Amino acid sequence: MQRLSALCAMALLLAGCDQTTDVQQSPIDHAERTNQLVTQLTDHCYQQWQELEWTVGEDQSSAADNQAFSGGIQKVCQARVELFLEGYEITPIIEPNSQQHIYPLVFRVSVEEIKNHIRSHLPALRLI
Repeated sequence: MQRLSALCAMALLLAGCDQTTDVQQSPIDHAERTNQLVTQLTDHCYQQWQELEWTVGEDQSSAADNQAFSGGIQKVCQARVELFLEGYEITPIIEPNSQQHIYPLVFRVSVEEIKNHIRSHLPALRLI
């Protein structure tokens, strides 16, 4: 929970939501800041996932060392972050006990496909 609070604070700060300035942001500046935020939170999600030390296959090899799997995790992280920033009630990080939900998403083609799958397969997912 503490990590999520820190992520939310970082999201608000990086999105330009602090109220210490009266200067209006142009749409380009806002989009650039949002892209930076997505990148930073996606990187944070991926780093947190690496610490979970998931394994794959019968030989229990490191999932982080499997390029296809770890690349898929990066897409899953980006999808989760984007849904979080869109206002969905979803954590922008991968939780330790979420393998059963994450594994089916890893080899999806695109971030958008992952987002659509998450939206359609998690009935509790809702806008907050």
